[in-house]
Amino acid sequence: DALRALALERNPARVLQAAVDSSTSTLPPNLRVRLIRSFRGLMAEIAPDPIGGWVAAAVYKASLGDMKLRQRLAKEMLSIEESLRVNNFAVWKVCNLNQAKTKTGEWAERQQKAGKAKRFLDDIIADGRGAT
Repeated sequence: DALRALALERNPARVLQAAVDSSTSTLPPNLRVRLIRSFRGLMAEIAPDPIGGWVAAAVYKASLGDMKLRQRLAKEMLSIEESLRVNNFAVWKVCNLNQAKTKTGEWAERQQKAGKAKRFLDDIIADGRGAT
């Protein structure tokens, strides 16, 4: 409940967005992943909100590479499709939920490929940090 409340308030929401984004987060990777996973079950509540929706989009983007989690987050947002499309269509588009709904197999394949590419790049970056 506290996480939901923070995601719906302007300033804490910005902090949450930055915390889940690997390019801006100062959290160690394991804590960032735990934070992302803690949004399971909250997406349907925060996604339609004009502030919380951007937290939901950031969490969804940050879940790239964890196919099961990404599918679960998409499913949660698809469960409120009409409300999301009416109240926060931008999040619907940013998360590419239409493709998740209508072209499930193609969507899953793209998510897997993108996840592999992300892990590969994360490994390169991690190796580069260790070399300095």
